[in-house]
Amino acid sequence: FFPGLQYLWEINANRDPYPEGKKVVVIGGGNVAIDCVRSSLRSDKEDIHLVYRRTRNEMPADDAEIHDAEEEQVHFHFLTTPVRILAESGRVVGLECIKMALGEPDGSGRPRPVPIKDSEYVFDCDTIVLAIGQRIDLSLLEGIDEVQTTKWDTIVVDEFTKQSGRPKIFFAGDCETGPDVLITACAGGRKAAHSIDRFINNLPLGHDNNHNFDKFFEIVKI
Repeated sequence: FFPGLQYLWEINANRDPYPEGKKVVVIGGGNVAIDCVRSSLRSDKEDIHLVYRRTRNEMPADDAEIHDAEEEQVHFHFLTTPVRILAESGRVVGLECIKMALGEPDGSGRPRPVPIKDSEYVFDCDTIVLAIGQRIDLSLLEGIDEVQTTKWDTIVVDEFTKQSGRPKIFFAGDCETGPDVLITACAGGRKAAHSIDRFINNLPLGHDNNHNFDKFFEIVKI
């Protein structure tokens, strides 16, 4: 059993985190899940599956990534949710899942998955990768009223400078945008670093030409 990011970290270091395992099930529908299942394809595994509780239409992963995974013959199992991990002598031997149906929209605006009674079945597997996203730990903000959060538990910052309501605190990356691609987090961190440098040198944090270029680039893409 591996968290998705740890699994990718090991593979990026040219290490198979569990070379004995040959049957992999990845749980999730985002870019990390797609990266995990496609990386497994390149790691001499025999049987690889991706389990997602909604349909392809609701997957948060980039459509191009999903398409490429389909081209590589990844086995997708939509409307499927894990129930429990099956183990023997401390080793994974299977994953029990249940089929789902789409109900009314939830807080994210997507249809809520509803379990279908008596539809349980078992995947025969020896490796499980959990790639269902990360939660932001907001405990460090306790007692700091000036830092505002959204209903999605992300942090409100200036779009360009990454400065929060507390002038000396800056945020960027997934804690600002929610789950997104790595390059977006890198770009946000760069902007935050630029603003922090100006802040500690008593320089204004106004929008500069780099920010305007970013906006122009977004307009061109549209």
